Amino acid sequence: MKRRGSAASADGGGGGAPPARGLPASERHSGRKRGRSDTEDDERRGLVASRQRLATSTDAAASRLLPGHAGACHGDDSDSELEEGEIRAVAHVPGRDPQESRLPAPRSRDMHDHAGAGHHRVMDPRLLTSRLKGCTDGDKLLVLVEEHSHSFDHIHVACALHTAARLSARARVRSKLITQLVQVADLHLQEMQPPELANTAWALATWGHVDAVFMGALVQAATLQLRSFNPQDLANTAWALAKLGHVDAAFMRMLVQEAMWQLRNFNPQDLANMAWALATLGHMDAVFMGVLVQEATIQLQSFKPQELANTVWALAILDEQNAAFVGVLIEHAAASAVAFTPLDLCQLFQFFLWLNTWWVRTDVPPLLMAACKQA
Repeated sequence: MKRRGSAASADGGGGGAPPARGLPASERHSGRKRGRSDTEDDERRGLVASRQRLATSTDAAASRLLPGHAGACHGDDSDSELEEGEIRAVAHVPGRDPQESRLPAPRSRDMHDHAGAGHHRVMDPRLLTSRLKGCTDGDKLLVLVEEHSHSFDHIHVACALHTAARLSARARVRSKLITQLVQVADLHLQEMQPPELANTAWALATWGHVDAVFMGALVQAATLQLRSFNPQDLANTAWALAKLGHVDAAFMRMLVQEAMWQLRNFNPQDLANMAWALATLGHMDAVFMGVLVQEATIQLQSFKPQELANTVWALAILDEQNAAFVGVLIEHAAASAVAFTPLDLCQLFQFFLWLNTWWVRTDVPPLLMAACKQA
């Protein structure tokens, strides 16, 4: 009596165990008894098949949700069939839907949709700066500010303020621009560098927008960086404070002290703005004004009519008497009389009247004096 599984059954004779359904042909014809390893092989193949079906259904779902992007995370637009035993790899980041990797790329390198409330568009910072600088219309600037102010940094804020101050806009647009930009600027004051602080102050003064709280915060931020201000920053900041009527004696003392170290680098416009600001604020500093007048005398031939008029008006208000400067000034003013505006001539006339209070004889050319009286 033969035992099952003997060598005779291996030759294909009767008495062998029936072939198992679903086994590969190589095992069906082998006639060997299935053991634990065979069961594990079946489980592994079943797992591979399940994963294949899952990957196929996932790709199909992705193709329905995102047309044209199925299989994008695999680097191939077509779903190739898997070899036996191969498992499709799907990257997964904890806490994120794996399908996020299948989202289409941004439409542009300069702009993309930002996830979150409102789905704001985020523009490339350099492109945004260029757009703000090149804006020539108040309405267009307002649209830029409303769409992108959420992504403004301190440079964008100062740039937008400077551009807005140069543009003529309707009262409603102007009001909305001022309100929004001041709110955004308040968030970035501590990040601003000296040129940005000075430009912000200049813009508000050009608008005539008085906001004591904001200007107080700006002055505090400027105080921390005052030693890094250049002549133009110092002069523009002083001019802005005077134009807005923002009086801060302690800050002006520090500003004047810093300006004293840099007066030789002031140009005529800086000198005129600084003198006008001190006179408007009533800030008396005889030593500083003496040095300023000396520097103005050296550069007097380069003064424009308005700069000259503002400077001499400031000297009269501050009672700064300098005979050498007056002599050169009258000569230069007479040569430039035709270029003075009526306002400039009025300031010159006030200066000449002040001269009569301490000058023995004022040799003002008759034509220049007549023009001043007519203005």
